[in-house]
Amino acid sequence: MRKYRIKQIDAFTEWAFGGNPAAVVLNADGLTDDDMQKIASEMNLSETAFILPNEKADFSIRWFTPEKEVLFCENATITSLHALAEEEDWDMDGDGEFHFNIETMVDILPLTVKKSVQSIRIILQSPEINLVRDKLDKKIIANALDISLDNIDPYYPVIRDRTVDYV
Repeated sequence: MRKYRIKQIDAFTEWAFGGNPAAVVLNADGLTDDDMQKIASEMNLSETAFILPNEKADFSIRWFTPEKEVLFCENATITSLHALAEEEDWDMDGDGEFHFNIETMVDILPLTVKKSVQSIRIILQSPEINLVRDKLDKKIIANALDISLDNIDPYYPVIRDRTVDYV
């Protein structure tokens, strides 16, 4: 049975146990979709990222929540590159600026890692924002927000970004 290394990294913070944690499988080659879903469920974090080989880009990243695969996840992308830089993978074995193209389900995204003895900084070019209208039952929204249905303007649209398949 093959072993897979999993790192947990906190994004958007400079302190341990802060920010937004995500798990990263540094080399997910050979894992099935079902395997990835089971690992994400076991990690039980908002997202688990899986780094895979890719022919069109430097590598690809897929993201799974404990329940399903998602189209894009900014914090788990940042944690993935941070984990690779910590491990000195992808020739990041010293200080410097490293550039990557990462294939995702929404696009191939450019990304820069700035690594020094003091810090690792990730600069991510997020996908283009593309808002789409969503048809939701106003009662569901009112219940989720614990407000009266009268507080929801029936003419105000519910919108979300195309990279998110939930509101």
